[in-house]
Amino acid sequence: MVTGAVFAALWYLLIERLAQYWTVEPAYNFGWLVPILCGYLFWLRWRSRPEPGTSEAGLAGCVFWLGALGLLPTWLIVQANPDWRVVAWLLAGQTVLLSLCVIYWSGGRAWLGHFAFSICLILAAVPWPTFLESAVVRGLTELSTWVTVGSLNVLRIAAWQHGNVIELQTGSVGVDEACSGIRSLQAVLMLTLFLGELYRTSFQRRYALVVTGAAIAFITNSIRTICLAMVAAKLGNESVATWHDPIGYTLMTSCFLGVLAAAHVIAGPLPTLPAAVRTSPVHYPYRLLVGLGGWILFVCVGTEIWYRVHAPTEMTKW
Repeated sequence: MVTGAVFAALWYLLIERLAQYWTVEPAYNFGWLVPILCGYLFWLRWRSRPEPGTSEAGLAGCVFWLGALGLLPTWLIVQANPDWRVVAWLLAGQTVLLSLCVIYWSGGRAWLGHFAFSICLILAAVPWPTFLESAVVRGLTELSTWVTVGSLNVLRIAAWQHGNVIELQTGSVGVDEACSGIRSLQAVLMLTLFLGELYRTSFQRRYALVVTGAAIAFITNSIRTICLAMVAAKLGNESVATWHDPIGYTLMTSCFLGVLAAAHVIAGPLPTLPAAVRTSPVHYPYRLLVGLGGWILFVCVGTEIWYRVHAPTEMTKW
């Protein structure tokens, strides 16, 4: 009961913070599914958990206390800078490290390796750092524009590239951030990581699945851009809005079906889970968990009090 309450409080803080990105930014709408997938993978791993092993307090203790103490400054900063992605990564990293430490103390290295991926998958829902995302978007936009122009010319539709703008005889079509394919790439990355763990395949096969998924996402997005450019060339730019959503939803569905088919080909059929085994009683570090629960409560309440005390008392009247 204590373990569940502490973990629920810890993960609630993280999910509540990340939910702001998942709600506002369309590229991360898939994030709402990630906690559910993490819980499902953890449940599958729990059914086939190995016998608990021994653990040592040395390095794990240092990581635990550094992660726990780091919650206070991180939570203070995140209240004032809710859209700072670096802080979101700090909070996610601290949550993952604290969870892994408790698992290690409960079942040793055997449990740490067994459950680690189901917990670390939440990192796939954390927004990428701005500099990295911007660089990927620029690269994908330029590549998508180049592929679209080349394909149109092969199909004998006159097209010229000007940066990320495609000049047609009927007008110009711009390839913006939404058309770069970054949304499908990020969602497919999460999906391939989940499928690799679901199939419990080797590292080499997981890597092949991630690369294949990224290729499928780029190809389907390129087909979408080419189709919309053809609509603009044949029917005029005003017709693009009519065809935008039907073509987008069709190719998005094709993308995810293609990833599922690739997972089945690369990883083989779904493995048969072994029957639940009876293991020795799990001895959780209750003192540390109680201390962590009290510290989380202090961090939340203390942060709220601190900001209320330091709130400006005089407001400018317009």
